[in-house]
Formats: sequence, structure tokens, C-alpha cells
Amino acid sequence: MSRPGNSDYWLRAAWPAPNHIHAGISTRAPGYSQQPYAEFNLALHVGDDTRSVQKNRDQLQSFLRLPTEPHWLNQTHGNQVVEIHTASSPRDADAAYTHKSGVVCALLTADCVPILVCNRDGTEVAAIHAGWRGLAANIIAETLTRFKSSADDLMAWIGPHISATSYTVREDVRNACINSLSESVTVAFHPNGDNTWQADLSKLASMLLSSAGVTDIYDSNLCTYENKRHFYSYRREKKTGRMASLIWIDHELMS
Repeated sequence: MSRPGNSDYWLRAAWPAPNHIHAGISTRAPGYSQQPYAEFNLALHVGDDTRSVQKNRDQLQSFLRLPTEPHWLNQTHGNQVVEIHTASSPRDADAAYTHKSGVVCALLTADCVPILVCNRDGTEVAAIHAGWRGLAANIIAETLTRFKSSADDLMAWIGPHISATSYTVREDVRNACINSLSESVTVAFHPNGDNTWQADLSKLASMLLSSAGVTDIYDSNLCTYENKRHFYSYRREKKTGRMASLIWIDHELMS
């Protein structure tokens, strides 16, 4: 089986992962959902028609030739990590790890940072949902503790998310991140006047990955807020759909 390439509704992660690692993120079109979720919404929790969402999920599974149904999480903006061995019902968590081939780790975003991780041998993978609360709660470090491989043997791909130019936060958000992490993260917040700040989630995520020992970091440099054609954005539209970031190990391509 070849690695799934880019398409109208799938953006492959651009990183030097082994060939048997499949990773990427869906886009918002084409699909079955109607406004305001048009068209390829993959989330069941946002008010969209359940049948439309399931058709979209079926379409994604067929196109990517997924080995199993993705393991969907009930995301809570915290730092809970689940280790997945087989497909099961959703669990409350914001990151999923597996070393089993054929198990699809999945997360849903519409501005938050999707982070996909694997080791260089392609025997371990993880998917991390990282909004500012999850980053402040150190969801990245919590997830990396599940890997048997050392941090310097890992690589990470930062998927599309809201960029600093489009993401204004209050002083309390900045203070929460500084208090939970360290004073060094102030460089990820740019003053905007009136006690508001432009928050650079990509920089913050990269800093936390680096401080945990991950040196191979690949950023998509794509903004969900600015690219309405391809991505959902909660900040832009409020009532909207979600993209899915997936990563799995393909046993058929493993040497």
C-alpha cells in the first residue's frame, strides 16, 4: 500500500517519517455536511447532522484505506493521554499513543494545534491536541513520557492551526502559561495593547517540544483562521466543523 498523498480533503504531513508511517490532516471540502459545517466536518459534538458526519468519516476511511476506524477522543483541553492497543469507544483525553500497527490515533481541531509524533524507526506514534490550556498543562511532555524511544529519536509535525496574527488573548491566558511553564514562554506572546496579546501557539509548542528533547520539528506554517477554503476555524465562525489529524503505523509496509 502506498502512502496517501495530498488531495482535496487530505493534507499529508510534510516530514521525513518512515514510509510505513501515515500522517496528515483532513480539510473542509468536499463532503456531506451542510452550512455552517460545510462540507467535510468529522466531529459529532458540534451540532452537525450525525448521518452527514458518519458519511464523511466513511469517506475518509475509504480514501485513506484505513486499517481500522480511527480512535476518536473526547477532548477536554487537559493533559490526559491514552495508550491505544485496539479500537475502542472514545475516552476523555487530549492525546493518544500507540506502538501497535493498524491502530489509528485521531484528534479533532479547528484552531488548536494538532501535533503528530513518531520515532525514527516508525514503531511508536502519537497524536496530541494542544490548545493553550493543554500546552499550559504540558500535554506535550505528558505524551512523550509514553514513548520507549528517547526524545532525541523523535520527530514532530505541527499541523494547521490559528496563527499569532489572528489569535488575540487576554492577560490571564498569558499569565496562566507563564505560571504553569516558565518565564521563557513570554517570547510566544506579542503585546497588542489594552492588556491583550497575540499568542504564537506554534512557537509555544515548538519550545515545549525542544525543552523535552525533541529536535526534529516540522511546522506546516498554515493558519486555519486565514484559510477559510481549506480549514475550519472556531475563532472565525464559532459554529463550525472540525478537521481530523490522523497517524498510524502500516504493518504492510514495515520491513
